[in-house]
Amino acid sequence: MQLTTVEEGWLTDVGSGIAAALSFIGELTDYHGEPVSTEYILTVHIAKALLARASPQVAVEYLVNRIEGHVLIHDKPQPFTLGSQRFDVAILDSVAPVFIVEVKIGVSRIRKLADDLHKIMAYLDYLKPAYATGVLGSCVFQTHVEALGPRHLDQTTRRIHKMEKEVKEGLAAFAAANPRFEFDWRPFQGPNDRIFDDERTQDIDGTPMHGRLGYAARYHAVLVRRRSRQDSTAPTVPWLSYAFPRSLAESSRSAFGHDRLYGLASISAVEVDCQKRSAGRSKH
Repeated sequence: MQLTTVEEGWLTDVGSGIAAALSFIGELTDYHGEPVSTEYILTVHIAKALLARASPQVAVEYLVNRIEGHVLIHDKPQPFTLGSQRFDVAILDSVAPVFIVEVKIGVSRIRKLADDLHKIMAYLDYLKPAYATGVLGSCVFQTHVEALGPRHLDQTTRRIHKMEKEVKEGLAAFAAANPRFEFDWRPFQGPNDRIFDDERTQDIDGTPMHGRLGYAARYHAVLVRRRSRQDSTAPTVPWLSYAFPRSLAESSRSAFGHDRLYGLASISAVEVDCQKRSAGRSKH
């Protein structure tokens, strides 16, 4: 998936939010940022990271039916089925979300993400095509396994890689079943990052002893965008053959320079801006 500089910056901010959440958990637990067990901790830190760049156009728990009946909605009559559903985090471009973040923990199969993906896709389907193709949706999620016993680092590594491979394969099948949308996979760490060995500590008399067993807790995003009517490209699955090079730590340190998100005064200006962004992606 080809992203604009602004969209890459949003993903960098999401990575920074994840890193901040892990640091917060580490301060609470004295471990190395152990698995984040509450989705809302991730949601809040991601929103804060985005807010630093896009203030004040970041919404938490954005109520989707706020756009019902809006001029950005399709002219053709169709029931607005999203009702009172909400997006965990959204960046608004004057009137409607242009970047959506849904957060999930403990994902081991694509079906754990299916409801959120369908919600984003339904929202994109309600928008006029000129606006919809300029909106980026994301499901940010955690994969996690605990070691089955002491000195099981290699086994833990194999298990988390197997789990992530199965999620990627599930995403490939999901993409094939929804060809009107483009999908991509973005990890927020390197292939073997955030896989931890057993904790080593000492007893009161200084005798070496095991502490907490090892584990793996890793973070990724599935991206989704509505294809334009002119785009007849068959669905591709690049996430099965490449690894995103930036580690989570590098992402959190990155000073990604791009234009600050701005507000637009009119609906026509919003649509023109989205058309320009779509045209900019097609030139890359």
